[in-house]
Amino acid sequence: MSLLLAVLALAAELVACLAVLAFAAVTIGFQGESYRRGLVPLQAALTWLAVLTALAPLLVTVWVVWRRLFSSQPWADVPLGLGLPVVVLLAGSVVAMLAFQGGELAHSWASEKRRAEERGALRAQVEAGERGKACELVVKDPRCTPADMQRCREVLESLGSPDARWRELEKFLTVGGHFETFNPKELGFTPTWDFNKSLVVVRHDQEWFLRTFYPALLARPETFSTPEGLRRLGSVLRSSSRYQGWTHAAGKVLRAELLPEVTRRLAEAQPRSRGSEELQSAFESATDQLTWLRTPPQDEEPPVPTLTQPAPRESIGLARLESEDGRLHLWLRATPTAGEFGDVYLGFDTHPSFGKEGRAILSHLGGLEPGEVKPVPPLG
Repeated sequence: MSLLLAVLALAAELVACLAVLAFAAVTIGFQGESYRRGLVPLQAALTWLAVLTALAPLLVTVWVVWRRLFSSQPWADVPLGLGLPVVVLLAGSVVAMLAFQGGELAHSWASEKRRAEERGALRAQVEAGERGKACELVVKDPRCTPADMQRCREVLESLGSPDARWRELEKFLTVGGHFETFNPKELGFTPTWDFNKSLVVVRHDQEWFLRTFYPALLARPETFSTPEGLRRLGSVLRSSSRYQGWTHAAGKVLRAELLPEVTRRLAEAQPRSRGSEELQSAFESATDQLTWLRTPPQDEEPPVPTLTQPAPRESIGLARLESEDGRLHLWLRATPTAGEFGDVYLGFDTHPSFGKEGRAILSHLGGLEPGEVKPVPPLG
């Protein structure tokens, strides 16, 4: 009977060891090709440590199986007996997980350092007179200033060719056709990186940018004649919303001056879209985005509150904590150094279970009573 229990226990331990090893293999697989190309030496070392540590419990368990079932040597000499594989499995799992996490941190630090160096080199080139890279700087540097945007504006306005102007404007779009964005931490708005929020890279001259971008997009012959063009139009419309960091003023320009022309051009294109199922689907998607965007956003964004005392000049916005659901509202400037309170709205949960970002901001504010309004101090 004891032999049967030993066999069952060892089988279960083998399965557990194989599961840990499989998890390690899957974790490495999810790193992806682009991730591995940027592997730094420290991360590579930690990754190998994690793999070897994940393999160790399997080797120990196989040795215990041999010693318990097939060896003539005394079983009593094995430390911890059948518990040895369990102890090694637990220790190996913890060490492997820590090694993987350490590798992730090493990669993150190295990537951020590399991006900072690239941004610094790009800024030096632009400030040295390479005007052709001015818009690229706006797209890549979250600390873009009004002067940076002015240089990009000058470049765009100097281009007489529609194709040349569109090549510059395309730099502001992702592969999927959305506007490029930064996260609030990169922009200096919040102390943590909230993966559920992103703000368009155009932080200055937003009204001028929209007045320049949309006519250039609508003038492209493929915009209303191909599924790819209509899908790109839909993506642009989707990422032109208030929730992507466009100011109220930019939203008014979009709805009053630009969307009527988009509506007219879509109406003209509708008969042509009926001959192709793919074209019709793309047309309907763009139309749905247009309908949604034409309505000024009202949900989830309360009016900007007022303070009884003027906010300090260096404040980047206002904050209020809801008394009912603990939701934290932030009404921020367009950038931490320019704009009006309310140009950017961000809402965060502060629930203990899933409101990590919101609680970090509360800590940055020095605490906040429900219903209280406070100026938001700059980070750093």
